Amino acid sequence: MLHRVTPVSILGKLLPTAFVADGTILMALKSYFDASGKEKDALLTLAGFAADDDTWREIEAQWDILLEKHGISYIHMREHRKRKFIGDLLMYLQTVDKQKFSMFITSVDMNAYRNLKAQHLDMDTPVTLCNRTCPEAALQWYVQFHPEFVSTASVYFDRGEPFFQPFFDRWNEQKNRCAETGNTNVWCLIDAVVPTEMKKTPGLQMADLLAWGRNRSEVTDGRDWQGLCYAMQQIIPCFLTTWDEAKLRKTFSRIIAV
Repeated sequence: MLHRVTPVSILGKLLPTAFVADGTILMALKSYFDASGKEKDALLTLAGFAADDDTWREIEAQWDILLEKHGISYIHMREHRKRKFIGDLLMYLQTVDKQKFSMFITSVDMNAYRNLKAQHLDMDTPVTLCNRTCPEAALQWYVQFHPEFVSTASVYFDRGEPFFQPFFDRWNEQKNRCAETGNTNVWCLIDAVVPTEMKKTPGLQMADLLAWGRNRSEVTDGRDWQGLCYAMQQIIPCFLTTWDEAKLRKTFSRIIAV
């Protein structure tokens, strides 16, 4: 029987229930668009972190300490970038239990996607590709490391996040399919999809930093921060998927008749 306790992390306390079961994984996800979602975007990224309730409590407590140390109330990479804060954060993250904490990144090469779309290749939308790949990798990671201890998962998005509604719809579709067929998949582990405010949620601020850093790693105009995502990958277990032209062609082969 699963042991249920009162949640102790900010993410845990946002759940629609008063208790959290042992083995529940909490995922904070954030998307990033190079040009605020405009058609000229070169890379579309969804990224985030997954951990259990106790691990998030420890990370959130240290996050607050670092915010106070550097005289800021939150981090949002579009608004301000505190190099010393990020340096201290990376130092701290080296100490976190890596079997209970990991990060996940899915990016779509939008130039390749648009090129293949022009060739009438029948593909899922970029948002669907990210929404499917990123959380599935997170859940499969947790099942791999804790096969005897997985109970449920909860997923968090920033309010107004453009990925939220498509993700929510896919979750409901998969839940209904599981109920109708009796078959299960990793989506059946998700019991809550929660919109919340990024400025008050360290997990979402961290996800924003990661997604922004991933996109910066592809910038070739000489601007700084190109090494941020790489540095994070050296510290934290990372599962990175890039939907480039080769992967898109391998996955989708049907041509739409015109």
